[in-house]
Amino acid sequence: MLLPCLPARSIPVRLKENAEGSQIEWLDNGPISSPLFEQASSELRRELTGLGLRPRWTDLDTLTAGADDSPESSPAALLFHTSRCGSTLLTRMLATLAESSVIAESVILDQLSNGSQAVTVDEATRIARLRGFVQAHARAARPGRCWVKFDCHHIFHLDLIRRAFPGVPWVFLYRNPVEVIVSHTRQRGLPMVPSEADALSWPDYGRRPMRELLDEHTARMIGRICTSAADGHRHGESLLVNHRDLVARLQTEILPFLKVHADTTELAGITRCLEEDAKHPGQAFAPDSAAKRAEASFLIKQAVVEHAQAAYQRVEALAAPIC
Repeated sequence: MLLPCLPARSIPVRLKENAEGSQIEWLDNGPISSPLFEQASSELRRELTGLGLRPRWTDLDTLTAGADDSPESSPAALLFHTSRCGSTLLTRMLATLAESSVIAESVILDQLSNGSQAVTVDEATRIARLRGFVQAHARAARPGRCWVKFDCHHIFHLDLIRRAFPGVPWVFLYRNPVEVIVSHTRQRGLPMVPSEADALSWPDYGRRPMRELLDEHTARMIGRICTSAADGHRHGESLLVNHRDLVARLQTEILPFLKVHADTTELAGITRCLEEDAKHPGQAFAPDSAAKRAEASFLIKQAVVEHAQAAYQRVEALAAPIC
C-alpha cells in the first residue's frame, strides 16, 4: 500500500525503484539500536510480518516533506572511516548507550548520496532527502540520540553531507593503510572492489595478477579517503582518531567530543564491547595490528608508499594529540 504521508513513529529502511517511481519502505516499532542496520531492519521486518503487520510504503518525496531544521531532529554525530579501523567497535559502544539509535552503513544512505537517486536530482533535493531520511530515525529515537555511520567512500561527499547536517560533529576513524589492506586481502569489502569499467581501464589490466591490482586499488582508495578527511577537518567540528589510539582517547576525548556523559551502567556496556571482537560479538578481542603488518607483502607496502602514505601522514599530523 502506498501511503500519501509519513507514518507516525515508523522508520524508513529500504528504497526501491520501479515503474511506479521511487518508494520508501517504513517499519513500525521505533528506532534501530544495532550497529548492523541492514541485518537489524531485515530481522525487524520478519518479526513484524510474523505478527501480521505488513510493511508500509510512501513516495520518496515524503522524506523531503518530513525534514526540518530543529535540533531535536538532527543526528548526534556523523561517523566516517577508512574501513577496518575500529568504526564498528565505536558504533557498538554508542549503540549500548541508553535510548540510542544507530544508522550504520544503510544502503539508503548510499543511494541518496552516491547512487542513482543522487545523479538524477539537484543538490538541494539530495540534501533534503538525506536530511529527511536521517531525521525520521532521529524523531523515532526521541528523547534519545541518533548516531549515523557512513560507509568509507561516503566521505567523498563530505561537503554535501555537512550541508545536510550543519553544526553536527563528525569523527573520522583511520588506521595504518598496510593493516587495512591486509584485512581486505582476507575479505575484500565492496567499496574496495572497482567497477568492471574501472578495472578494464587500468594500464596493467591482464598483465599483472588481479590480487596485486586490487591491493593497489585499495591503497589508492585509502589515500583518497584520508585526503577527503584532511581537507574537510576543522578543529572543534571534527575529530580524527587513529585505530591504535581509540581505547586510550575514548573517555578523555572521544566521548566528551560527542557530548556523551556515560553513567556506570553505560560504561560497563562500553567495557564489554572493548573485550569482544567487534565483528564477531561473543568472541574475545585479540590485537592483530602487528600480525597484519608482518603478513603484508612487499607489493602491498610499496602500494601504500606510492598511493596512501602521504595522505595518511597528513591525517596523523592533523589529529589531536592524546592529552
